Amino acid sequence: MSKVKDFGLAVSLKDTGKEMIRLAKLAEDLGYGTYWAAEDPCIRGTFTSMATIAAHTRKMRVGSCILTAPMRHPVSLAMEMSALDDYSEGRAVLGLGAGNKVWLQDQLGRSVKKPMSLLRESVDIFQSMIRGETVNYEGEQFKALDVKLSIPPYRPKIPTYLGTLGPKGVQFCGEKCDGLLLGGYVTMTPKSLSYYLDNLKIGAAKSGRNINDIDITYMVSVFMSDNDREERDRVKPFLLKHLLAMLRLGSVGHDSDRDLPDSFYHKLKEYADGAGDPLDLITDDIIDSHLIVGSPERCKENIAQLVDAGINSFILYDCAPYGASMDIETTMRVFQDKVMSEFL
Repeated sequence: MSKVKDFGLAVSLKDTGKEMIRLAKLAEDLGYGTYWAAEDPCIRGTFTSMATIAAHTRKMRVGSCILTAPMRHPVSLAMEMSALDDYSEGRAVLGLGAGNKVWLQDQLGRSVKKPMSLLRESVDIFQSMIRGETVNYEGEQFKALDVKLSIPPYRPKIPTYLGTLGPKGVQFCGEKCDGLLLGGYVTMTPKSLSYYLDNLKIGAAKSGRNINDIDITYMVSVFMSDNDREERDRVKPFLLKHLLAMLRLGSVGHDSDRDLPDSFYHKLKEYADGAGDPLDLITDDIIDSHLIVGSPERCKENIAQLVDAGINSFILYDCAPYGASMDIETTMRVFQDKVMSEFL
């Protein structure tokens, strides 16, 4: 069976800080490799969460999933991540994305023009700072003149992951970044994954890189049960809710979704506008292309297909608050014992 580089964990945004610490320590004891601290509108501060988890763990990497690039100058990113990498003795991982347009533009009045140039400039300045260089950079989005970290970085390179879906973003990830973060209830099948791989290869070729050096990471909710049919019926309202939310944000229905039925997003939009029976849309194929659901054996089969198609790593996103038959701790334990151990 093909191997996986890493299984990470991203827990519920609604858990208390004390519970998040407990789950992170448990995850490390069980062998999960990375704790990913979420960033979403007006939840706990990501840097504080990352630093707290790093202080309560010993070897697990601590990453951001994902920081909103327009909210922070890349020099500020370098300062924060360099400090975290120092205090954690080389366990920091930067996950970065262009952000949620509804939050940034509609709620905060932060107009984001040319998101790709913003991401490129953020990564270029950040990586130069972490290398310990004196940066002189004037771009369309950011300026950094005669700037250098006063305290030498713990490492000359902090792994940089990009959360992006469009072809230009994925190509840039292949060119300059260490990992691609995929998730958010977009379609993930062997066929749709070829879209990401093709664009990663285009970007990697620009800088003479090997695509095998890029960590292709899938963040996915896992619903485990010995009763496949019961669990599949249980997840339908959950998946519908999130697909509708992603539709409103414009995060589904892009090029990578081309292997779904042509009528799916049209019907989903009709339902969003108040027509149709929603749960009729959530077939077994739709469930399997967005979640990992069922018995441990079925979960292993789903993961094996994705690994063979090109996924290197997985992030388990806590699904317990949404009605899963197992709570997050039980899911973590059963998954580690019956699924994860087969791939490491």
